[in-house]
Amino acid sequence: MKIYVIKGGGFCKIGRAKDVRRRLRGLQTGNPFNLRIVFESEVPDEESFQVEQVAHGIMGTPTIHGGEWFKTKWELAARAVTAAAKQVGTNRGTGIDGLGFAGSQK
Repeated sequence: MKIYVIKGGGFCKIGRAKDVRRRLRGLQTGNPFNLRIVFESEVPDEESFQVEQVAHGIMGTPTIHGGEWFKTKWELAARAVTAAAKQVGTNRGTGIDGLGFAGSQK
């Protein structure tokens, strides 16, 4: 499972999906903003929900749309995901490096 950050229109979405590109296509349908995957990181399936929820908690009160879209810079959202993975204890497979980022940034 992958934890991702998608950005568009000044907002970032933190979510999880097996196929992030398919998820992006679904989100883009009917969305007035050009959405882009800016961060993704592989986490164990059994820990992905918890990592996502902890990342949402780190970000604070969501701005719009059901608790997953935040008015923030994507780098901060990516750092929240990295911190959440560390808190949950799922460093395996995330490629956590000394910069505080996990996975790939685009």
